[in-house]
Amino acid sequence: MSYQWWVYSDAGTYDGTVTERDASSSGASLEIPANAQGKTMHEVLTLRDNGLPQLTSYRRMVIRRTK
Repeated sequence: MSYQWWVYSDAGTYDGTVTERDASSSGASLEIPANAQGKTMHEVLTLRDNGLPQLTSYRRMVIRRTK
């Protein structure tokens, strides 16, 4: 399996930079800035297997910083 996490910045309301760590692992993390309060960020996971044919699945998380 391969993992790729990425920020879908066009969909969110936060226009700053969101830092991703270990974006190609299952244990990725996201550093959400303090000035993102009340804003949304969309994080997408692209997951691929190693089969033939190769299957791909996408999942999106919508994150909203409240404090």
